[in-house]
Parts: sequence; structure tokens; C-alpha cells
Amino acid sequence: MKKLSVFTILFLLIISNVCSQVQKGVIIYKIDNQGSMDNVGKDIDTNLSYMIQLEVDMAKDIELELLFNNKISVFRTKKSLVVHERPEMQDMFDLVKLMASGGVIFTNLSSNKQIKQTKNGGETYNVLSDIEDIKWELTSEQKKIGDFLCYKAKCTKIMFDGIEQSITAWYTPEIPLQFGPKEYAGMLPGLIMELDDTFTKYTCSEIKLNPKKKIDIDWPSESNTITKEEYKKLGSEIYLKQ
Repeated sequence: MKKLSVFTILFLLIISNVCSQVQKGVIIYKIDNQGSMDNVGKDIDTNLSYMIQLEVDMAKDIELELLFNNKISVFRTKKSLVVHERPEMQDMFDLVKLMASGGVIFTNLSSNKQIKQTKNGGETYNVLSDIEDIKWELTSEQKKIGDFLCYKAKCTKIMFDGIEQSITAWYTPEIPLQFGPKEYAGMLPGLIMELDDTFTKYTCSEIKLNPKKKIDIDWPSESNTITKEEYKKLGSEIYLKQ
């Protein structure tokens, strides 16, 4: 058996100590959708340009929260953010919130599972899948986000339309829990403090570690859960009925 170096042993002891200290937490992300405007080009229809700019402006008012313990997390729109100040814009606001959060996303590191709670055809579905095996490229580039030293990681994902999308994450090994915004969890050696998926940037604006307030994360009931394959089929059936 290969012997561990003194440095490796000390590093593992430090990580283990930090993990034992951080038992739960809440991180608030602000979002910036300016990339939506930067990537659409200048020759688009005026009405479409107006709608995209409206979506960008609305996104600035949205906060997302990640609640976690050392095994499970939930990522969602901040619960206090419900009603838009202009009632006639509520439907648009709800759509922007859904696009920003991806729904309500539960992650269980122990079972390597995620559940995305989303709506389709007026119904709410709990869609179960494995945590995606994202191939991150870890770099030595670093910066401070708040009080935490973060490192840059990059990857490329093939989106539903077949287009490659570059993803950049800044994670902190100082909080060695593998959680982050949306479905990005389980693959990086630290909490994701900032995520840029080209069109949307999620940046930590507030973090509370081991808060006194109880954090309840209720994993959705299996009786109301379907697989990703079942949901795709169901989505097609709903589309055909509309």
C-alpha cells in the first residue's frame, strides 16, 4: 500500500477538522443575467431585445438561497421573494425566478442523488436523477470572495439544444462541502461561492455557518417522485395535449 506523505496526512486532518466544525449553513446568491444581453447579438428584433432586457433587470432583484448540512442541501428562490411590485408583471417575474433557480433542487451526497422539483402543465413534479458527473478542470487561479479564498474550476457542458456551454466555478476548500447553485454539486472539493454559466452569474452575497436557527431540509416523498426518463416522456405527452 502506498504510504501517505506527512503533508497529505496533515491536509486530510485539517479538512476533517473543518468538516466536523461546519455542520450546517445558509448561503445567499445574487444573480446577474447581463450575459443574456451580451450573447444575443445586436441584430435581434426590438421586441425580443426589450423582453431580454426586462428579464435582466428583474433578475437583479432576485436572491437565491442554498441551505445545507454535511449530507443534504436544497437550492431555491429565497422564500421571502414572492410578489413583484407591479402585479401585471407577476407571471414574467415567476418565470424569471424559475429560470434562475432551475426549480427547487435537492442534493443528497450520501446517495449521489438529486431531485428537481419543477412545474409542467400546472402540475408539480419531483424529478429524481443521479448527480451529474461533471468533468471539472481545476486551476491554480484564486481570488477572495468575502472572507474566503476561492479557486477557479472550468468545464464544458452540452446543453439540451446541442450547444456547448462554458461553465466557470469559484469554490472554497475552506468549506469542504460539495454543494453549489442549481445542479452543480458533488464534484468540487469545496462549496461553490460563484458560478458563471455564460448567461447567468451567481455570486455569494451572504453566508451563515452553523447558525443557531434550525435548518430543516425535508427530502421529497418517494411516493411523489418520478425519474428523469419518465418526466421527459410525460413532458412530451403534456406538450401534445396543449
